[in-house]
Amino acid sequence: MDMEKQATVKLNIPAEVVRAAGLRRAELHREVLERLALSFYADGTLSFGQAARLAGLDYWAFSDLLARKKMLYRYDVEDLESDLQNAKELGLFNVG
Repeated sequence: MDMEKQATVKLNIPAEVVRAAGLRRAELHREVLERLALSFYADGTLSFGQAARLAGLDYWAFSDLLARKKMLYRYDVEDLESDLQNAKELGLFNVG
């Protein structure tokens, strides 16, 4: 991803909080991004794809992360309409 199109956030997390969360310093960056992505996805701030990208994961890996965290996949009427439109545009089926 182009670095000029990214925002950078510096977090100062006390060592005792990192320990209490059961994290190692090497895992901290990944864990924070994943949890942030999950939170934004859960409250509808980010779409599935946007949250996956924030977490640095592909579709399948983010699906697996949702399953490991026992989170539901959000799929509403707008998602269905978008999927149907995309399928039509790709010529996958012909609807009325």
